[in-house]
Amino acid sequence: MKLEQTADGSYTLYVPELDEHYHSVKGALTESQHIFIEMGLKHSPVSEPHILEIGLGTGLNAFLTLLSAEETRRKVHYTGIERYPLAEETLKQLDYPHLIGKQHEEDYYAIHRAPWDTETAVSPWFTLHKIEGDFYPAFQPGGRQPFPPFPLYDIIYFDAFAPEKQPEMWEQSLFDTLYKVLNEGGILTTYCAKGVVRRMLQTAGFTVERLPLGKTRDTGQPSSIKLLGPKLMNGQVSPKTVKPLKILQIRHIHNCIFISNYHETFISWNQMLDSSYSFSTLR
Repeated sequence: MKLEQTADGSYTLYVPELDEHYHSVKGALTESQHIFIEMGLKHSPVSEPHILEIGLGTGLNAFLTLLSAEETRRKVHYTGIERYPLAEETLKQLDYPHLIGKQHEEDYYAIHRAPWDTETAVSPWFTLHKIEGDFYPAFQPGGRQPFPPFPLYDIIYFDAFAPEKQPEMWEQSLFDTLYKVLNEGGILTTYCAKGVVRRMLQTAGFTVERLPLGKTRDTGQPSSIKLLGPKLMNGQVSPKTVKPLKILQIRHIHNCIFISNYHETFISWNQMLDSSYSFSTLR
């Protein structure tokens, strides 16, 4: 495993055996902040969300989530699954707290030093439950997690290695399970927009639609997107007539776009983005 600096100055890990990086080489910190925090956590309306991360890895997504929770005083319950935990020496080489602020160093290492298979209060605003192992044994009936878990998850960070590198993490049965454990109105955010992945999501029960989108190439400004679904009227929707929308956020290569619940939205883009795909999911 090799340490590599990405375009935004932050570091990622390269796995020669898989020919795969833990993050985008265009910016590890930028990618995590944009895909998982801006397009996931901050778009969830839930006041005290339960988050499931598939692929805890370097802990960068969890770290940024913790910092956001403390900044906004919004309590988060975080479950992270990781089959191959990283050594603390490797984490020190990545040195994410140095980029974000040395005052947060203890927060970052507290995530990695927390015990496995038990819920730990890392801070008053962030509780963490780490699961060492594979997704399947933990979330199948009779596994270590109640099935379905209670409460269900409001946000899922799907951050496994790419399908061609880790195909067992992109199987139909896994997406079937994710569909079951995600709350109505929940958000799933990931980085893979391959057609085979979209088809598996449809088979799991999601209605996946490609929408007109993208940052215009001539002006470089974000385009607007209208949601193909009902709008909230004065913040109210009758559950008898309108089913809540699930959001699937997908980044194509290093690009991401978001469709928000029930209303028109403008997209906040990072300069590195130049083309995107997005899909809404409706039960």
